[in-house]
Amino acid sequence: MILQRLVPAGTALDTDDAGIREDLAAHYRRDGGRWVRMNFVVSLDGAAAAEGGSDALSSPTDRLILGVLRRQADVILVGAGSVRVEGYRRPRTAALAIVTASGDLTGHRLETGQGVHVFCPEEHASHVLAQLPEARIHPFSSSRALVNEVLSVLRSLGYDRVVCEGGPQLAAQLAAADAVDEWCLTTTPMMIGGELRLLPSGVPPRRLRLRGLLLDAEGFTYARWEPDRSTTG
Repeated sequence: MILQRLVPAGTALDTDDAGIREDLAAHYRRDGGRWVRMNFVVSLDGAAAAEGGSDALSSPTDRLILGVLRRQADVILVGAGSVRVEGYRRPRTAALAIVTASGDLTGHRLETGQGVHVFCPEEHASHVLAQLPEARIHPFSSSRALVNEVLSVLRSLGYDRVVCEGGPQLAAQLAAADAVDEWCLTTTPMMIGGELRLLPSGVPPRRLRLRGLLLDAEGFTYARWEPDRSTTG
């Protein structure tokens, strides 16, 4: 598959080339020692799931980019709903942090809890440990974890480069807190409707600027968006 580099303009990339991972790593490289990336795939009309998950929206190139982004991260942050629906495994090159209000991680495919951090209400800690005996539990006293507190704990553990893979509720909390430094958004050339959107209602409007854009022959786009935090007066 040929990827046209539209922003910044450059030589096309071939996903069949032996050096494609290095080329994509250079395209997605982010300077700075501390950041939060959001990585999502959506339909043209903003749906974040089809047929019960995100796989039906994805593409081989999207999954290739997913691996590149994970290798650039210290930790992958995800909500328990995504763990249940997507059947999460432990990333090969990063730790995994899960946020759950219920403690229910049904459907996960984690072989052990090693390298897994779970943020959950204190009363559900024992239930989480019954499912993942080796996981590290970070209890919170309220009914919902505050994302800034989650990020603070992760950074205290040395996880400065965070990639969040959803779901929409967790993404919305991070967006509302203006904690996202970059949105890596794959858009699939489909319109499917559905109720699960990229972000639910209630997130404050925010202007973004395009940092990178790739386009393949099937019409998938792979974009990098940054919040415009410039002072407007």
